[in-house]
Amino acid sequence: MKKRFLKSNPISSSNNNNNREVTINQSRLTLNNEFYELWQCNQISEFIQKTKYKLVNNLQELFRDIFPYVGLYIIGSTVNGFGQCNSELDICLMISHDKLSEYETSYILQKIRNIFQHGEYFRDVKLVRRIFPILRFFDLLTSITCNIYLNEAVTIRNTFLMRFYSECDHRLPILINTIKYWASKVNLKQRIHNSFNGYCLTLMCIYYLQIAILPSPIAPRFNELLSNNKFNKNIDIRKLNLFDTIDLAKIWISTDVTIEVEDLFIGFFKFYAIDFDFPNDIISIRTGRKMNKRESLNEIDRINRYVVIEEPLIGTNVASSISTDKIYQELIEIFRTTYNKISSTHRLTSL
Repeated sequence: MKKRFLKSNPISSSNNNNNREVTINQSRLTLNNEFYELWQCNQISEFIQKTKYKLVNNLQELFRDIFPYVGLYIIGSTVNGFGQCNSELDICLMISHDKLSEYETSYILQKIRNIFQHGEYFRDVKLVRRIFPILRFFDLLTSITCNIYLNEAVTIRNTFLMRFYSECDHRLPILINTIKYWASKVNLKQRIHNSFNGYCLTLMCIYYLQIAILPSPIAPRFNELLSNNKFNKNIDIRKLNLFDTIDLAKIWISTDVTIEVEDLFIGFFKFYAIDFDFPNDIISIRTGRKMNKRESLNEIDRINRYVVIEEPLIGTNVASSISTDKIYQELIEIFRTTYNKISSTHRLTSL
């Protein structure tokens, strides 16, 4: 099956800054300036955003032929407010509102893969088995790598939740962007054997802003503000609206707007290098308070877990792959080394 999805010419890589390398102007005088310059360089450009939506529209047209009642949702960093210029496109197909078995999910994704493999503009089409199976491919027309999830409503709810947090305080996206930049600079994923990802860091950052900035936290607790609203798991996913999420964020007013991003960044590393009790406590934006592992919703996290970062919607541990003392000690050492460097130099370029 061959199908032309866009009538326009393919977008050349010279026009697409999706893979551009971000550099920091070292002549800047303050750490704050470095953060804001990095933020400006790393934001998803209007060109990339339009290109992603063009691909989404074409995929929607294709899927309508295969699954007449499919719902297609953009998820992840493209729309959650924490995206970067090199972010991939993640979408979730909701073909029913019943939970699919792993066999059913794999079968349907394989069917889509077979169609894509005969498409004119799709390359590297493959089924990837992670926490749940996804279909991954590269689109030649847009030079975008896309990941397709199937019937994972929690990924949609999570996207809306993260968008809420990104809108709560203008410092939060800048801080998380800088922390992700730091993670790439120190090769965090490689050094701890791919046991940590950007979502883990995002949850760590939000939790830090809930519990360490007292008496006026910068980020709200999930339970207090959201649990009976748009993110309740019993609400039909079709009734979620991203603009409602943005409006909901306006209700939250951070009372302490005087703390600079620089101080929050240094405080983040101090909190996890020195203050946080990893052996005994859980990182939980659901409660936004000090929480012992004995209180975990997931019984397996109460024992033999070096780092527990609770997924706020379903209670699983998103850092469960940190499963040995060696990996755990390496992670803590990276945080301590970074804190010592950044607190003494106040320069991002020292990392």
